[in-house]
Amino acid sequence: PGGVSIFGKQTRHFTPHDLLDIAASEGAAAGTLTAPMPGLVKSVTVAAGDSVEAGQVLAVLEAMKMEHQMRAPFAGTVAKVPVATGDQVSDGALIVEMDAPDA
Repeated sequence: PGGVSIFGKQTRHFTPHDLLDIAASEGAAAGTLTAPMPGLVKSVTVAAGDSVEAGQVLAVLEAMKMEHQMRAPFAGTVAKVPVATGDQVSDGALIVEMDAPDA
C-alpha cells in the first residue's frame, strides 16, 4: 500500500517519501518546522509564546504554485517564528520552532 513495485529480472519495491508530510519529518518530533522547498511565506498565524493545538495551521508556504499548510506536530507552545508574511525562504529554512512537550 502506498508503494510501487517494478517486476523484471529483479523485483524492486519503492515507497515514496512525502516531503510535505510534517508529521513524518525528522524535525517535527522536536517541534522544528522547516520549509520543504523554496517558497513564499503567504501567512503566519502564530507568534512566539502562543499556545497551539496539534494539527493547528501555524503558517502557509506557497511553493510550486501551491499553498502548503505548516501544521503543529503536537500541542505545545511556539518558541520562535523567524519568518514573516511575504518572506522568501529557501529549502530547509526554519519556519516555526515549538517547545517540545513535557515528558
